[in-house]
Amino acid sequence: MRTKKTQAAWAAVALMASICFASQAFAWGSATHAYISDNLSKGDRNPLQKIYGNMAGDVFAYMSGHPAQTLKLLYWVTHYDSPLPGYPAALPSYLDLWEKSRTVLGKAAAFGFVSHNGEMGADVTAHGSYDYTMAEPDGFVIVKAKQMAAVVEDWGLGISGTALYELCHIFVESAIDLKIAEHHPLLGAKMSAAALVRTPEFPALLVETYAGLLATLESLDQNTAKLIVRKAESDFRSLMISYGHALSQANARELVADQLAALAPAFLAANDVELPPGIDIGALSDAFLKLAYYQFTDGYDGKVAATIQWVRENLGAHGNF
Repeated sequence: MRTKKTQAAWAAVALMASICFASQAFAWGSATHAYISDNLSKGDRNPLQKIYGNMAGDVFAYMSGHPAQTLKLLYWVTHYDSPLPGYPAALPSYLDLWEKSRTVLGKAAAFGFVSHNGEMGADVTAHGSYDYTMAEPDGFVIVKAKQMAAVVEDWGLGISGTALYELCHIFVESAIDLKIAEHHPLLGAKMSAAALVRTPEFPALLVETYAGLLATLESLDQNTAKLIVRKAESDFRSLMISYGHALSQANARELVADQLAALAPAFLAANDVELPPGIDIGALSDAFLKLAYYQFTDGYDGKVAATIQWVRENLGAHGNF
């Protein structure tokens, strides 16, 4: 039975996670990132700070009410340390945030943040392998989402192309998060705890690194830009507390299916998709999640284990971490 506390916690997840349908920025889900970071940090000091920093690589992906170009650039500067094609100005990066960190706790959170990125961090193996010798050059989650989309396209739902791919992408990520949380029952609690105890230096680092870019992009004064960055981090922190709690529940899969169903109408409307008459969105969401869970997560554990080793070797080779 769902308690009011559980319902309230998951309602916060639903409110924030609605933004995920507007973007392909996500690679591994937050629980998967937490698991990767937890294993990178075994035996280290301040593992919870590192877990939060790793999850927070996607801190700006949940922002709403900003132009698409702003969100694209914020994604880029939190995941890459290289020029953005078509954007001539010098950009900050995840490495700048690391360089600005000063305290032991700040360095731990910044280490987690660096270990998330799309060049030498965890996102490489989910979104694109680059020079990592994986069998699927597109990255594990992308490959699985494409495979799932090919199956769902035959269901006659009137969803196709990019919309169908994005939908399947989210369900694959959610299914992997669920499996990892099921196999590691303390993970959800660690996610919530990491968010609860994150050092106040971390949002200050985000402000110092990225508020100037936001101010330039949207012609804002510096104080307004700083407030926006702080709010984005605060919202993300609340989301991770709630999401960790939800993944700790015995009926986590039901909660995820229910809330993805609640978000579906907005996603469908945004993509000009009208489902055939008589379709039960709740049942459809459950069917999508079961399909992803049972057919398109096979081999995820090996890929996640390889990702942990890949990130560990990359950060060690970098020499500054």
